[in-house]
Amino acid sequence: MQTRPPTLTRLLAHVSLPLVAIAKPATAATITLVNGGFDAGTDGSAIISGWTDSAPSTPGFWLANDNSPGSAPDPTEAQGGSALYLSTNRLTGGAGSQPSSSTLSQSVTLDTPTLNLLAAGSSQFELDFYYFDTDSNDTGRGTVTFLDSSLATISSLTTGDLPNIGANGTSYDAVDTPWTLVNLDGAMPLNTTSFRIDISTGPRAGGSATNVHFDSFSAQLVPEPSTALLGLLGCVGLLRRRRAS
Repeated sequence: MQTRPPTLTRLLAHVSLPLVAIAKPATAATITLVNGGFDAGTDGSAIISGWTDSAPSTPGFWLANDNSPGSAPDPTEAQGGSALYLSTNRLTGGAGSQPSSSTLSQSVTLDTPTLNLLAAGSSQFELDFYYFDTDSNDTGRGTVTFLDSSLATISSLTTGDLPNIGANGTSYDAVDTPWTLVNLDGAMPLNTTSFRIDISTGPRAGGSATNVHFDSFSAQLVPEPSTALLGLLGCVGLLRRRRAS
């Protein structure tokens, strides 16, 4: 008769640890961003609610939609069916010129639930967003800088220069060259009280307009398994090895 391998339930039956003492994993904390989807505002506007352009007198970011007068490669729709997206193409705002490099920023103060989760040992920070770029002259990147209570920099995470998602000049296509998801993940330092998101472009290698586009920013702090739970899983692994031998 064939012997069935031990299941997790059978293995747990031999564990003397009281299961009621194992802490239930905490829920991930969603961190609220202001206008992370760029839907607050009007098409062609360089005034972007919740965000600050590093050079507002010579802006490098505009709100755009499927009817914006941009360039041929630009997206013909916002990501996920929303109304607007963030464009760095001056033509979408009717500007005669734009800087070679630009930065758009948002500062976020951690709320009490997020601070409590961080203090409890959860430190995995996750920032997700979508971007589109098929112009080899242009580059875009995302950076998160963690700050302490005095607003001093503790550490930072960056995507580096994001690669083009298609051959140079390839037009947007929802299937072949779509909006592309970017995940920027890493440890949030324990003494973090706020952080800053920087969306940056450039320096532009050629041309007079930057053709990099962003949409749908979201952030969260993800809890890690409790020490007790990790200890239990270690016991299970030990029992499995003993039974196998």
